[in-house]
Amino acid sequence: PTRFFNMQLAQNNKIYISCADNSSHYLHYIDQPDSMGLACGVVQHGFRLPTLHIHGIPNVPYFGLGKLVGSPCDTIVVSSTAAENKEGGIEVFPNPTNGYILVKSIVPFTNFLVYDISGKTVAEGVLKQDYLIDLSEKKSGIYFLRLASANGQVITKKIVKME
Repeated sequence: PTRFFNMQLAQNNKIYISCADNSSHYLHYIDQPDSMGLACGVVQHGFRLPTLHIHGIPNVPYFGLGKLVGSPCDTIVVSSTAAENKEGGIEVFPNPTNGYILVKSIVPFTNFLVYDISGKTVAEGVLKQDYLIDLSEKKSGIYFLRLASANGQVITKKIVKME
């Protein structure tokens, strides 16, 4: 038997639950919290933690709050300066973007590759001096633009895609 204790809604829309009894390696969760009765899918010992815990849920930020304008603790705000965007003879803007990015190059790069944080390629092609890359159909998140030249020079830029 388990006495459920603290509960927290996670970013994946599951509710994770800690134990109130003994220390445990597990969290329980509610798989479908919007469903009634047994359809909600309570899973005991459904998520294994690397260490023992008791009474609490590991500290996880609540991502559904959104941006708090002017707060010094606002981690959603992303900024980039012109100096960062022009590094290595490459200018990438706007960054953050909600659709297209323009890549301007004074260095003759030949190929580009855009990949997500898991390493999956989302766009690639041959780079001209000024090139428009369409990210409008991609999910919000962090992407990387990798530029390669014929002489082996490689530059990588971080791109932030917002809704």
